[in-house]
Amino acid sequence: MADFLKAGSEDEWAVVVEVLQGVAKAALICCLLWYSGQVFMRQLSAPVRPVSDVYWGFALSGSEGNV
Repeated sequence: MADFLKAGSEDEWAVVVEVLQGVAKAALICCLLWYSGQVFMRQLSAPVRPVSDVYWGFALSGSEGNV
């Protein structure tokens, strides 16, 4: 009589678990591909180099006279 309360057989749950594992793997692969694409695009862009200390020395000496 209580068989109608059973949510599903073990075979059905096994299929659900396999599908969820497949979705999780696909999501992980998508995240890894997106991240590697971001890294690759950053390598293609122009490098950002810090300004030398000589520039900051001139900038600071110029601003001190204006104060």
